[in-house]
Amino acid sequence: MKKIHLSILFFVTTFFVNAAFAVNFPSMESGKYGELCEEKWTKLGKVDTQMAGYCIQKEKEGYYKALEIIKKYDSQKWLQDLVNLQVQKWTKKGRREDSMVSYGLNKEMDGFEEISIASKSPGFNNAKMQACSAKWGIEFSMVWFCYKQ
Repeated sequence: MKKIHLSILFFVTTFFVNAAFAVNFPSMESGKYGELCEEKWTKLGKVDTQMAGYCIQKEKEGYYKALEIIKKYDSQKWLQDLVNLQVQKWTKKGRREDSMVSYGLNKEMDGFEEISIASKSPGFNNAKMQACSAKWGIEFSMVWFCYKQ
């Protein structure tokens, strides 16, 4: 009987966790942090294991930060495109720098927040914002930079 209850609990928990994240984000394992960090911290054929370990930890922290950002903004219809852009930008040789993915997501969300605040203020120039948005799309930090010029 306990097995059945645990199975149901597992199914329900899995369903709601997956439903909460409508955005697809690659698994931590697919980032291949070990390979990434060993390559970064190999000099003259010798791996600096202490720095490689530190690097791996930073990538894991970046992964969790990215998930936090995704969770916070998961109602935005453009979020998947932004996540895809950052993942693609920071994946080289099949290795992903999630510290930079989270940095990029955070930077774009700061731009999004600035635009949201500005759009509610008197004197907001909607035509200028539309021109900047047409030029930069979902790169909100650049849209905001363009608008301020």
